[in-house]
Amino acid sequence: MYYKMIKHIDEKYPSMGMVEVRASFFLEVGDEGYDKYMAEHFVTVPVFPVGGYPGKVDKEGTPLKIEDYNTWLNSLPTVQRLNPFCNHAIQFEGNVTSEEILTAFDKAVEITKQNYIVDDLHCKTVGQKVNADIGYTKRKAFYKVAVDTLVAKRTPEMVVAVDKIVVATDKVEELKTVDFTTISITHEVK
Repeated sequence: MYYKMIKHIDEKYPSMGMVEVRASFFLEVGDEGYDKYMAEHFVTVPVFPVGGYPGKVDKEGTPLKIEDYNTWLNSLPTVQRLNPFCNHAIQFEGNVTSEEILTAFDKAVEITKQNYIVDDLHCKTVGQKVNADIGYTKRKAFYKVAVDTLVAKRTPEMVVAVDKIVVATDKVEELKTVDFTTISITHEVK
């Protein structure tokens, strides 16, 4: 099993002093569950030409004659593609290191593979928690109040929260310069 870090930054987390990192998970030949994975995720997809559908469309881009569109679509060449069996996102504090990110995804790989085999990708099994509970709703509300409060009236906790936003925003900019899509790390899963 291996995963690829994907370059997707959810812009809502820096406003709460956090960053989110995502990865796509893939099985390899010989992994338990590989046959199931190939049956579900090895797909044939059309190759769309530059410019898309050449027929007449309405102002929203919907083909005027669906029969003509379907004929065109069925005439396109196809390729086979192996999709990931799972994508996983983990939220981190803004001062996270690359090593901490990889350690979290190593743990996620182990848990996700076990859960995929038993058709439980939602990690419902007791004791299998990858993401920490960040108290999303309360955290979001607190950070909004901290930012909206005049600087002179901020509590020490609010000052810390605003500082965390700056750190997380800087970390997001740093992560944007890393081409995560080219990083593929294979892990031995026991």
